[in-house]
Amino acid sequence: MRHLAATPIGMRVTAHAEVTAVDGRTVSFRVWAEDEAERIGEGTHVRVVVNVSRFDARMEKKAAGA
Repeated sequence: MRHLAATPIGMRVTAHAEVTAVDGRTVSFRVWAEDEAERIGEGTHVRVVVNVSRFDARMEKKAAGA
């Protein structure tokens, strides 16, 4: 994320995210934020889709020390 401009207190900020690619479980986004006058930030973000029940089971096992 790149910071482009400051926003005065009280001014509304809107955040946007657009999916730019999906590769298996990996999802890439273009992100940006604007206040009422101009773009204030922009960048990219990558997330991986996880199986929640498998993730929870791994975390429970780790917390138990195994």
